[in-house]
Amino acid sequence: MTISKIRNIEAVIFDMDGTLVDSELYSERAVRELLAKYELSGEGIDYSTFYGITWASIAHLLQQRFTELQGNDIAGPLQELFHSIGLASPPPPIPGSAAAVTAAFEVAKTAIATSSNRASLEVVMDDLGIRHLLTTTVASEDYGCSKPDPECYLTVAARLGSSPERCLVFEDSIPGIRAAKAAGMSVIAVTYRSTDIQLATELADATVVDFSEIGNLFEHVTTRAG
Repeated sequence: MTISKIRNIEAVIFDMDGTLVDSELYSERAVRELLAKYELSGEGIDYSTFYGITWASIAHLLQQRFTELQGNDIAGPLQELFHSIGLASPPPPIPGSAAAVTAAFEVAKTAIATSSNRASLEVVMDDLGIRHLLTTTVASEDYGCSKPDPECYLTVAARLGSSPERCLVFEDSIPGIRAAKAAGMSVIAVTYRSTDIQLATELADATVVDFSEIGNLFEHVTTRAG
């Protein structure tokens, strides 16, 4: 991990699915179950294209592919399926994720910015025991344009009262990395569940497989360190 370009950080922002918890495969399962309900085949679908984007965006992509889904509200049912799967089998944390939030909280403002709905965010915060460590949170209900649009990250920066260039983002998905960079933020890609490590490495300022690799990162990059 090369962090020489990451300096003067006052806020650390974490994506949720695939970054804090290993839940991206739950998104695939939700889509598969919805398609099965409509007796549609998922053969040939690249499910990784759904990583990092909102359920409304996923619904739009599915409706473009399947005319049978057009005119139906499927974003809500997709979210409900995903949420139910997570409640029945909570996604495991990405190694070191809760400890990373704790370490960031000691020297910086902290936030989660997710493409998931707030109901799922609330559960993950409690499962990881990090609710009290977060300055603010942003879920899909809080903005209009899905990642890779930067609106999600600009929204959380505004809530934090921090300029984008003073924000460090941990992201796993390509749309999420693109969104954070478009917002003018530093980005460390978490490649634990990445489907394109090469592209993630090219787009991000640094990469880690998981949070066990960050060591005392925050002591070196934040304005309050030392």
